[in-house]
Amino acid sequence: MLNREKTIIEEESNLLFYWGKFSISIKDEILEKLEKTVNQKELELSKSIKKRVYHLSVELLLNSYHHAILPEENLLPENLRSIHFGLGNKEQTVSIYCGNFIPNEQIESLTNRLNFLNSLPLEKLKELYQTTLANGSYSVRGTAGLGWIDIIKKTKSPIQFKMVDYDKHFSYFSVKISLEK
Repeated sequence: MLNREKTIIEEESNLLFYWGKFSISIKDEILEKLEKTVNQKELELSKSIKKRVYHLSVELLLNSYHHAILPEENLLPENLRSIHFGLGNKEQTVSIYCGNFIPNEQIESLTNRLNFLNSLPLEKLKELYQTTLANGSYSVRGTAGLGWIDIIKKTKSPIQFKMVDYDKHFSYFSVKISLEK
């Protein structure tokens, strides 16, 4: 059975962690707790870092919802419609963790997409963002494919990700993004 240790290793102090079933109402609860957590005085986070942490968390949670949890045409069995989400703190870095199950047939395309985006210089990412936005094309889930681009633009660093085999049909996809304080 999959466990936390098989996802991206967490070296930071966990400020917030959730692992379980996921829905829009749970997303709202997580974001409520996240807002309280980042506003703790002892963290000494700047206003701009707080805003970026919140924005990036929303993006990751919505990505999990739209691509892994949303019931329409969902390939995941009910018992795999769960996520993990966490916020970590380490000296000069704040990290956001998120993960969910995905069908194995999506691994190659997702890996290729993230590797491609991670390889682009910031200027090319900005161009791609504008081009994608101008095209106005949306997936069947109502998304334009801007989320990963936006995440890399806001963090100014590659997305760390990992796929862990679960069974012959599904794997667990986990992401870690980091922000310098």
